[in-house]
Amino acid sequence: MSKAKAELERLLQLAPGPVNSYVEQLASLSAGTAGLSRLLNGFDQQLQRLEQFHAHSAREMALEIAAVNRAAAKRRAGTVPPELQSWRKVAADGALLKMDSEEWDAVLDTGYELMWTVNTSLRGELPHRCGRSVWKTVQSQLAHLNFVGWCGFRDWRVPTLDELRTLQYSAKRLGGYRVSSELFPDTQEDAEYWSCSADSGDSQYLQTFQFTTQETASVLPAFYACVRFVRSAPAYG
Repeated sequence: MSKAKAELERLLQLAPGPVNSYVEQLASLSAGTAGLSRLLNGFDQQLQRLEQFHAHSAREMALEIAAVNRAAAKRRAGTVPPELQSWRKVAADGALLKMDSEEWDAVLDTGYELMWTVNTSLRGELPHRCGRSVWKTVQSQLAHLNFVGWCGFRDWRVPTLDELRTLQYSAKRLGGYRVSSELFPDTQEDAEYWSCSADSGDSQYLQTFQFTTQETASVLPAFYACVRFVRSAPAYG
């Protein structure tokens, strides 16, 4: 076993420290290693989101980096056109359902390897509130969602701005795009939706996305916006 490989395995067993420190160490080991180089490609664009992801171990952090970069690579390459995206409804126990199912608790996008929460009852707090909430409330909702293990998973998170944009390709309308009401009946297209992406000029501000206008905005945590939680779901089902 090479010295670099042995050192990598040692790092993956350690409890995670600051993200920047971990990435610098991992990057230093990746020189000349194609697999790790691909893994770290584009990581800077995802750093802010990963700082929101509190992994229990460095190994979980590495797996999360890999999942994020697989989806990001597909977006950059444009290899998942809307007509080829494959959507599936997900049951309360995590099982995949037929698209004509009348009850479902999440939606899986196999093209972008993402699973999204859906509040089909249009009321209550789980898996997310249909109305607007401040950032602190969103974080409380997320903690509760992962505590109960929605659809059998405890790794739900607030989506990045790029991930929110993937939802607008669900269905075509009048030459533009919108979120599919058949898959996401709880969507408020005229409302802003929270992302975990911070404003590049001021980290106190978070970015929101509005599906109707496809506009982004930078807002303070006291702003009221809607939310839809997501999780990475590579090779699910």
